[in-house]
Amino acid sequence: MKKSRFKLRSYFYAAAILLALLIQTVYIGKAIASPANHRIAGYTQYDTSASIAEEGWAQSDYAVLAYGENFPDALAAAPLAKKYDAPILLTQKQVLTPIIKQTLQSLGVKNVFIAGGTAVVSQNVENELKAMGISVSRFAGNDQYDTAIEIAKQLGPVQEISVVTGSDFSDALSIASISAVKNAPVILVPSDHIPDSVSSYLASNNTILRSYIVGNSDQISETVSRRFPYPERISGNEKYTRNIAVLKNFDSSYNFATIFIATGNGFADALSGTAYAAKLSAPIVLVEKSTLSSETQGYLKAKISTSKDLTVLGGEAVISNSLLDAILGSPSSPSTQANSPASSDAVKISSVNLNDEIVTISNSGSADIDLTGWYLVSEQGHQTFSFPSGTIIKAGEPLKIVSGPKAVAGTDTLLWTKGYIWNNDGDPGTLYDSQGQVISRYP
Repeated sequence: MKKSRFKLRSYFYAAAILLALLIQTVYIGKAIASPANHRIAGYTQYDTSASIAEEGWAQSDYAVLAYGENFPDALAAAPLAKKYDAPILLTQKQVLTPIIKQTLQSLGVKNVFIAGGTAVVSQNVENELKAMGISVSRFAGNDQYDTAIEIAKQLGPVQEISVVTGSDFSDALSIASISAVKNAPVILVPSDHIPDSVSSYLASNNTILRSYIVGNSDQISETVSRRFPYPERISGNEKYTRNIAVLKNFDSSYNFATIFIATGNGFADALSGTAYAAKLSAPIVLVEKSTLSSETQGYLKAKISTSKDLTVLGGEAVISNSLLDAILGSPSSPSTQANSPASSDAVKISSVNLNDEIVTISNSGSADIDLTGWYLVSEQGHQTFSFPSGTIIKAGEPLKIVSGPKAVAGTDTLLWTKGYIWNNDGDPGTLYDSQGQVISRYP
């Protein structure tokens, strides 16, 4: 039977409406999609460094090794790492940190570049590397300025350079990954003069067409800036503003498929991350633990919709899950947090034995306390121990956290790491609960 014109028209309208709803649903789904997010973190900066290397590289003939307790000699390392497609690994001064040794072996590293002299990475560490059959090259000078120049020389003729203060780490870390992508050495300077090694480097490199000066005149004076060829200043009133200014300046050179997030209050996680970020041509956004500057918030809001992965460098002790929720607009990857007494006066650090690497925590109360989600921080090196889920400190009894090559876990004794943690010259310890509240500090 022949259908009426009315029925055909009704079917047509219904199909059109259905198609419009389908297109709208797909569009909205894409508009509100959030990138995946994950953390790369460990108990210490050495564990985090190893985890970054193992995620970024299945195998590498080269690695850059830097001191994990202080930043100056390592700030210029990212372009060298990029040139050789190498991870940046952190080590202790006197011994090759066990987890780093294991990482070098698992990646099949044959060549290591040490950033800095024996005052930061000892001859003993170099000897350990050579005993593993690894070829070692050391790039070092009398100070961080000379060391940065020795590293810069390994990059050959360059057309661009990045100039940052040598007295802090945030500006160098902000520009490190894009400098590496552009094969632009990171040059460190004092605020008020040019070191002789920098002057000599500039005199011998007449191919430089652009010098990116990061910071206001408080960080690098106009007198110093004018000494560099074709200077272009990237400024901001504080480190987070400058971080975003750097990222915006090189916006077209980044691949925003991955965005890295790192703390702006410590150098170690971001430093190891610069090599991985450079490998992906990705930016590193610096943040506080639980808050965002207005510039950072606006930048992430604009970029997050085009990103597939938000990679957080470091644990919840340095970047909280609540901050990630604020960035993503939805709950981040869950982490187990126990309901523990945030204001308990019963739990405290009763001693820190720096030489023997033993921290003793006591519970003077009458009830057992669940320490799940709590963490202990070595303030000197910003190293963090997160108590494993289900950790209980019994009423009236101590709990020990041990570290060092001879450390062994046991009854009421937790193993932090086989590496050294505590600075023998003085290193306060701070105990936090699962909400990030300070419970005890020693001494």
